[in-house]
Amino acid sequence: MSILSINDGPFLTMIAMGAAGLADFPLMALLAAILPMLLGFILGNGSERARDFLAPGERLIIPFAAFALGAGIDFTVLAGSGAIGIALGLATVIFSGGAAVLSLYAWHRARRHPAPTRNVISGVCEASTAGNAIATPLAVATIDPTLMPVQGVATAQVAAAVVTTAFTAPFLVAYISRWQQRRGITPKNEEAFYETGQVPTAPITQPET
Repeated sequence: MSILSINDGPFLTMIAMGAAGLADFPLMALLAAILPMLLGFILGNGSERARDFLAPGERLIIPFAAFALGAGIDFTVLAGSGAIGIALGLATVIFSGGAAVLSLYAWHRARRHPAPTRNVISGVCEASTAGNAIATPLAVATIDPTLMPVQGVATAQVAAAVVTTAFTAPFLVAYISRWQQRRGITPKNEEAFYETGQVPTAPITQPET
């Protein structure tokens, strides 16, 4: 989750826009975007007590940040940009989720993992737009004020994508999970294989719910 948060936040967006010449970000701004994450890596891995103490904060930040951002979104902008945001959400499900699933499957095949252990459910779970991505347009526009005129539209589009994937991702995960179970592929089989280094003598199946 910590590694994926680098992608969800403004850091990679700033690098991509800067490399493409679409924005001008000073070096200190890039450092400020990634430094808190690096400090979290050091603190969390250096102290188990600090990691346990700070872990609930990740879930607490999103509702407060989303409320503040939502209060600043013009409804007319959301209505006008909603269709594009929905398209972005569906594209995330298809392309991002599809790429993650194919990468996992290719990894299993390359490592010659037994068929019952080729679990790709984590890739399907990636077929979503993270809630904290809603704050990315504002963070980027704050660093480069020339982007402020499009910040509202971009935030509305990302918000629509978040809502779209929040509805579609659970159904997709449930469908793929049942599809795997019918073929004897379960997370428990995968975990048992990684822990013992051996193929389970009998596939560990899970009842459908």
